[in-house]
Amino acid sequence: MRRVFASSAISVFGFYTHAGYSYGSTSLEQATSYLTGEVRLTNDAATMAMEVLAESGNKEVDNRPFVLSVGSTPTALSATAEAKLKMTSTLNGTLELHTGEQISSRRDLAWYKPIRTGNYTMLDLQQVHTTLIGRPQISQKVLATVISYYPGRGSDGQDEAMCDAGAIAMSKDTGRIPGFGEVVGKSWKLGRISQEHGILVQVPPDPESGRTNPTLKIGDTVEIIGQHACLIAAAYPWYYIIDSDEGSDTVVDIWVPWKGW
Repeated sequence: MRRVFASSAISVFGFYTHAGYSYGSTSLEQATSYLTGEVRLTNDAATMAMEVLAESGNKEVDNRPFVLSVGSTPTALSATAEAKLKMTSTLNGTLELHTGEQISSRRDLAWYKPIRTGNYTMLDLQQVHTTLIGRPQISQKVLATVISYYPGRGSDGQDEAMCDAGAIAMSKDTGRIPGFGEVVGKSWKLGRISQEHGILVQVPPDPESGRTNPTLKIGDTVEIIGQHACLIAAAYPWYYIIDSDEGSDTVVDIWVPWKGW
């Protein structure tokens, strides 16, 4: 660290960590523990940096606060007022909570700088497994059309169907919840995929998730929520925005993501 601060070619803006292991959380307590751990580690690094600057006689030590950039979607979801109480140490910098590449905010997190959010704005089946969210909170859906139907072809004589959404549309990311995606309102999931096509397979009705309708026919348009919103969203040049408060399927806006990096 001394060599870094002694260099005339390097400027240290802050310290960054991403708790990728927090995606294995299955409770709010676990996710909060990961969050407080991230804050502690970045603050320790900032403390060491300030000590080095003080030893070197650098006058910027008192007027150049570091940015302590922490977070992942599970730890961002656990960032509550209660989590703040567990972070009792004095921070040697400004805390920033991130989960991806875009920028958003949460009014109940005034103790953070503006939050950088990616997955956090859409959510997915991987986040459902953490138990920190429920399926109604997922906002990303891929529209697909049923283009073929196979009665009794599946395991235990269940029906299967083909849709026009495959690996490019949904990604090949998986999670603890089986399949590559779930059909909204239907007791079907995206069980197998190739590049351009997906095989929908019947699953038992699940009132808790709202997937109770077993009917499906050629020509139907279905909504599929996927495993990992970040990789799914990267495949599309724009997103159609539906305002759930309107109570209809009317498109109220079109968002164009920043690409090229």
